[in-house]
Amino acid sequence: MAHKNAHALEWISKALEMELKGKEYYESAITKSCNTSSRHMLEMLRDDEIIHMKRITIIYKKLEDEKIFTGDWKSFKTDSEDMKNFFRELKEKHDISQECTPSDIDTLKIAEDFEEKSIHYYSDHLKTAHEPVEQRFLEAMIKEEKGHRKAIADMLFYLTNPDGYFREMEHGGLDGA
Repeated sequence: MAHKNAHALEWISKALEMELKGKEYYESAITKSCNTSSRHMLEMLRDDEIIHMKRITIIYKKLEDEKIFTGDWKSFKTDSEDMKNFFRELKEKHDISQECTPSDIDTLKIAEDFEEKSIHYYSDHLKTAHEPVEQRFLEAMIKEEKGHRKAIADMLFYLTNPDGYFREMEHGGLDGA
């Protein structure tokens, strides 16, 4: 049992570092972003990283102190509705006049890479997870990180091709949805 916990403590510790780096990156990116919509989305992503850190800290402490993988992390919820509402409002405004600089695009591409790495990290650990609570935690994190990656991809599409973005939103996407 101690060996399993040592492995979990190690990956959880690295996950906390990863989420902290993401939060710090988003905080820095917020101050540099020239685009209001992009900045707002980065703020939401930063807030989600803070929630992820709180979850991971709870799990780590419980695993270290009581030697159990806890489901207490569920009490810290991200508000995915905020992100959905953000894009819904963006669609309703249909504002193509917002300025965008190449650094805004670069910032989002780096953010997209952060989220992609998080997805891979959590997916790799899901393959070796033993506890059902651990598996549910990892599945939830993967789902949220994929949501972040999609939001960033949507923002990149909006910033680089606003007309195309709005055309796709008006028609429900290219996949026929």
